[in-house]
Amino acid sequence: MHSMSAKWTIPFSGIVENDLKLIGQTILPINEEMERQFAQNMYGVIGAAAERVGNVVDTKEAGSFALSILEMFQKLELGVDRDGNVSIPQMHVGPEMHERIVSEVRDMPPELLAEIERVKEEKIRRALNREEERKAKFKRADV
Repeated sequence: MHSMSAKWTIPFSGIVENDLKLIGQTILPINEEMERQFAQNMYGVIGAAAERVGNVVDTKEAGSFALSILEMFQKLELGVDRDGNVSIPQMHVGPEMHERIVSEVRDMPPELLAEIERVKEEKIRRALNREEERKAKFKRADV
């Protein structure tokens, strides 16, 4: 459990003057601050959990940013939704990292892109196989 807080200051003169613009002017900053704290908290908890189980990649250890992307794909385990569709995890990054990833992927050697695609296809196949194995555990009545 983590606490979040925001300061709400309303000028007395605005209350005296019955200024209804105060509602938007004072509530919006609180909403933005609470959203910022929530996101910071959530990503901090997720990051700490990933660190604990070793589900992280290090560009320096991988040798390059491109190789760290390959390592990331190798560590992923994909799931299957209720409709049988494989779900690929989303990446949540800031604007600067997004630009870097786009640039790095654009400049990747074709053989590395092909290897990432091969790993992705293998992960999809494994996820579908796991789902078939899971479904096979349940008895089905003949219709």
